[in-house]
Amino acid sequence: MLLKSSSLSQIVGAVRRTRDGLALMPAADRAELIEVAARHRSDNRDILGRLERLTRREAEILGSLMRGNPVREIARARVVSEATVRSQVKMILAKLELTSQLAAVGAAHKVGWRCPRP
Repeated sequence: MLLKSSSLSQIVGAVRRTRDGLALMPAADRAELIEVAARHRSDNRDILGRLERLTRREAEILGSLMRGNPVREIARARVVSEATVRSQVKMILAKLELTSQLAAVGAAHKVGWRCPRP
């Protein structure tokens, strides 16, 4: 593995190993990185699957939360009570199997989810 602070001889050595078709990192390190990537992909698939459970209205509410809109503003824009929006947020959290709005917004951002267009 090369770091930014690697010497010229280390860089040249890495280039030669690459040219010769040799591994640049130990097999154990490579296997660990592959495992981490596989877990990351699996986690993202799980989150996307949960996001697909949302109704259109719930998806729109989550999209508003992702844009930083507070419950009060979402309720006002939809001409519904704050209690209605809070109930919808609770349903979102239940479907996503999360416990906070921040976690829901973070999960949606993590997987690059976008609210469907109305």
